[in-house]
Amino acid sequence: MYLYRAIDNHSDTIEFGFSEWHKTTAAKWFLREALKRHGHSERILVDGS
Repeated sequence: MYLYRAIDNHSDTIEFGFSEWHKTTAAKWFLREALKRHGHSERILVDGS
């Protein structure tokens, strides 16, 4: 199980999702849904994992 998480500039979680797969399609789906719900961001950071 993999966790995808979006946080705001105050380090509060605003969106999260779980996926059985760690694939590009799961990450793109999560990002698309987070942006749809919360609007566009000035920047997007991705951690090393």
